[in-house]
Amino acid sequence: MEDSPPDPPPCAPVFGAIDPDRRYTPRRAAYALIRKADRVAVVRAIGAYFLPGGGCEGAETYEEALKRESREELGFDLVDLKLLGYAVQYFHAASDDVHFRMEAAFFTARLGARLDGVPEHKLEWVPFRDAEPLLFHACYAWAIHQAFGGTDRPA
Repeated sequence: MEDSPPDPPPCAPVFGAIDPDRRYTPRRAAYALIRKADRVAVVRAIGAYFLPGGGCEGAETYEEALKRESREELGFDLVDLKLLGYAVQYFHAASDDVHFRMEAAFFTARLGARLDGVPEHKLEWVPFRDAEPLLFHACYAWAIHQAFGGTDRPA
């Protein structure tokens, strides 16, 4: 197993409301920013849109978690992963009634080979300009802007 990148730097942007009286469960996660012309790849779950990716399991590195999540969620391998940056997101997971402090690593990537089997989610493509109000986490919009400039210019 590779060494995982360090925790997000102290200057990483922070999103979400922080209640100083609440205890937050730490969560490490990794997400992919995959572009097709003026669109970004997303998956829909629990009535909202998420970037492909998710939480790290055990001692997984960010890259390992992202590749595993892509295989499970999308049914694709990811290639050309490049670390974009880190952000911290505070949020409440209503399904588990847990408050999280998510330390997220964001990577630009491309879809690789399609894998056999049925993915957990359907891959959807949302125009950059329409993505922000649809996204479950505010840090996703920040990452899209960092990766693609929030523009409609094709790659």
